[in-house]
Amino acid sequence: MGVITQRFQGARVVLTNVTNAIFAVQDAIIGCYITVAPKPFVPQTSPLQWPYVPAHHSPCRVLVVDDHPVNRTLLVRLLQRSNFVVEQATNGSEALSRWQQWQPHLILMDLLMPNVDGYEATRLIRTAETVAPQPRTSIIALTADAIPNLPHQVHATGFDSIMTKPIRSDILFKLIASHLNLQYVYDTARCPSQNTSVSAQRFS
Repeated sequence: MGVITQRFQGARVVLTNVTNAIFAVQDAIIGCYITVAPKPFVPQTSPLQWPYVPAHHSPCRVLVVDDHPVNRTLLVRLLQRSNFVVEQATNGSEALSRWQQWQPHLILMDLLMPNVDGYEATRLIRTAETVAPQPRTSIIALTADAIPNLPHQVHATGFDSIMTKPIRSDILFKLIASHLNLQYVYDTARCPSQNTSVSAQRFS
């Protein structure tokens, strides 16, 4: 019995180490996509600074909605690093519930999810906003698809902007700042290598 227990504990330690290693690799990989742009969005004099919501600013609530746990976790970490207050949901149904209970200022909504997808969740939120008048929640669509008619379809559904994956932090923070009328403060942070294969569009 003692031998079996030792083996179980050893396996658990190995599994924990493997899981941590996977997240470390994922952080490194996504960092290559989300941190540095050809034209930095931070001041020209300090291109390697990281944006923060000022401490004196009222809390900025952001809801992250994605059925993929790694994508969701990395976005949450990224936003929390910049002093955003973050909640998360795994599908559109959960997103609607969290929106009703928590009233986020902005939602990052994946389009394709099981059960209730991002399109339907956004339609339901926009309908609810008209039934009981309240401040409009900014909703940014997240997608891995870059098909030509997608921006029009997303705009017609009620989204305010669209971002294609892989997500890059400079574009993400610029979109969030424009929707929430934010002025960031900056702190130094080293950024991984460059990648420019991402686009975003804000609807007027």
